[in-house]
Amino acid sequence: MHAESAALKSKLQTRVERIIQSGGAALLRDARRGIEKECLRITAKGTLSRRRHFTALGAALTHPHITTDYSEALLEFITPPLPGTEEALRFLEQIHVFVYRNIGGEKLWANSMPCLMKDSPIPLAEYGASNVAKMKHIYRRGLSRRYGGLMQTIAGVHYNFSLPAEFWRACPLRVDPQTADAASVNYFAAVRNVHRYCWLALYLCGASPALCECFAAGREHGLRHLDDSTIYAPHATCLRMSGLGYQNDAQSAIAVDYNNLQSYIASLVAATRTPWPAYESIGVKANGEHLQLNANLLQIENEYYSVIRPKQNARSGEKPGSALKKRGVAYLEARFIDINPYAPAGIALAEARWLEIFLLFCLLQQSPDMGAGERKQTTENTTRVVHRGRCPSLTLSRGAKEVSFRTWAGELLAQMQPVAELLDRAQGGDGYGAALKIQQERVRHPELTLSAQMLDDMRRNKESFFAFTMRKTEEHEKFFRAAAMERAFEEKFRKLAGQSHRRQREMEKSDSVDFDHYLETYFAAEKPS
Repeated sequence: MHAESAALKSKLQTRVERIIQSGGAALLRDARRGIEKECLRITAKGTLSRRRHFTALGAALTHPHITTDYSEALLEFITPPLPGTEEALRFLEQIHVFVYRNIGGEKLWANSMPCLMKDSPIPLAEYGASNVAKMKHIYRRGLSRRYGGLMQTIAGVHYNFSLPAEFWRACPLRVDPQTADAASVNYFAAVRNVHRYCWLALYLCGASPALCECFAAGREHGLRHLDDSTIYAPHATCLRMSGLGYQNDAQSAIAVDYNNLQSYIASLVAATRTPWPAYESIGVKANGEHLQLNANLLQIENEYYSVIRPKQNARSGEKPGSALKKRGVAYLEARFIDINPYAPAGIALAEARWLEIFLLFCLLQQSPDMGAGERKQTTENTTRVVHRGRCPSLTLSRGAKEVSFRTWAGELLAQMQPVAELLDRAQGGDGYGAALKIQQERVRHPELTLSAQMLDDMRRNKESFFAFTMRKTEEHEKFFRAAAMERAFEEKFRKLAGQSHRRQREMEKSDSVDFDHYLETYFAAEKPS
């Protein structure tokens, strides 16, 4: 093992032992995890649905578990924070069962990358007539004008993870004399490490090595043809995170600082107040209609796409940065996960358990501040793995040296062993250790990765990207339409649907100012004097 890696493992092992000695393993039982899964509604023929959000699902604006993202057709399922990984997956699966019972003959697309989008424009999500609803809709209109609607139909899985407040009191891993907010200090340490090691997660969880050529129409992509309609890269893992997906020249100009809570908030807020020439050329209004919320680098803070976000639950009308400033970091939102086409709900249990190992490892591991040079290096490493992650000769930059991808990945997974054992001690059983072994095998044998399995299936079955994903979509549809709907969940979702429609109507009736005044007030909040 590399000397530096051995030293890091020793420090991490010491930290794990201290957690056990202080009773922290028992406190980990109160950790919470939640899953947010996006997916496209499609027609029986596989085209993007043009139907409005189904009334039986509730109001997208106010339903806590079933909403929409960019498009009316881009559903988002949100579980509450729950104490068990299996519990979170069960809740997510029950949302799928309920949705399939209420969308007629439509289906849920089983891949992060969309297909058959030639019949654009893509319908933007609608949320009603309230000022909050109008702002959400105009924000999406701005996204469409800035990045194109097609990019906004990409779907993914977000995994949320938090530790209980008692854990920070019992196990003060890091302290900052300038703040009593130990949770935020430690969560930001984890955020920096996620950026450092995200390339490993993209290799293991990436499931977008190929895509429909229609998605790249008119753009340079440098990919090969697998067939007449499918483009791919032979060793790609996660093209969703490439220049064809969640990348943008303007966003690359934003230097977000992850070294502490204050600098993070300041860097994001600055981007929401910095005019950007390309967006100024779009204009903010035309003929009295908003084209975007503003012409700044970011319309709002959430426009910045990052592989992980430190989050605090924002109250109505509260900006994410304001919520963080007032109450600190409540949880981490990992945003780098592709939809797993082999798992009906888009994420498998072993995958979810490994994500928890990874996030806790990033929290416990040493995490010095990141400068501009290291940020650039982590971005380059991620790019290499996105395009060539399964290439046998791939190397990554570690400090001033080039190291073998497979060697470094193996070292990191070996360092995660004490973390897996800690989680197994907390939860009981050996599920986390087993999940770690699966990922270690995927490093030793790249053909076991999701991305390799996809390409192998497409070749063996002589399937295009569309045909492969449509087959998996229909398999998952059959699974959920045949699955039992637990009475408690059915009653809960039907009740929430009715409540959400009533809440939307109440919000529309309660607006006391016109939209322009509402928007002005929102953006004026907490401006520097």
